[in-house]
Amino acid sequence: MKASAKLLGLCVSLALFAWPVKAQVSGWNIIRGMVVDQAGLAVDDAEVCAWGTGPMAGRLPCSGSGHNGRFSIPVSRADTYTVSAKHFAKGYPDGHFSFYGKLWGHLVKAVIQENSTPGPVKVVVGPKSGRLVLTILDGDTRLPIKTGSVTLCRVGEPKSCWGISTSFPKGRYEVLTPEVPFTIKFETWYGPIPEYHGGVSSGPSGRWVIRNAFDDKARPLETVQVDLGQRKEVTVRLK
Repeated sequence: MKASAKLLGLCVSLALFAWPVKAQVSGWNIIRGMVVDQAGLAVDDAEVCAWGTGPMAGRLPCSGSGHNGRFSIPVSRADTYTVSAKHFAKGYPDGHFSFYGKLWGHLVKAVIQENSTPGPVKVVVGPKSGRLVLTILDGDTRLPIKTGSVTLCRVGEPKSCWGISTSFPKGRYEVLTPEVPFTIKFETWYGPIPEYHGGVSSGPSGRWVIRNAFDDKARPLETVQVDLGQRKEVTVRLK
């Protein structure tokens, strides 16, 4: 009898100890939804990313949309996320970047809380942007330039720039363009590339050098515009 009483008391104590613990809702940390174009048709193979409000550690949470446009993105914490999608091959830029202006600003918010399962969101991409295809050559040797930095800046409001240092396979570089004219600036690295050991560089280092750009008719290439849905190919010679 005494043993039964002790066992009952132990069960009651465990139950009281466990009472304050809140059970997590399954799937609370997954953003689900669908990517569609402006006609409401599903867009497959888009890259979908969730941008939180706080500082991020590690990689940006992203996922791909399936053949029916559906996606799911696991996130690490409760937060309000801005969800954007892009598809370079189909001409849909990432509206999260202000360089593309309000025309592609179809962004949605996903509120993630630990005590509830979030509802699905719909991300709308489009319209199809212009596409600028560059063949970048050295002005003296006429050989392809394999690496460099490109900076593009919108002309007009909102003023915003976008730049990248990247490789140019066989001298070619493609970029999706906004609906307004934009300036373009090229830089290449001059000098040896420093070696890094434990985060500290050693040896001689070089610098980025601004290069003047000219088109295939020897005209300065400073401002470019590509209409929506159109493709423009330009051979660039850097001096």
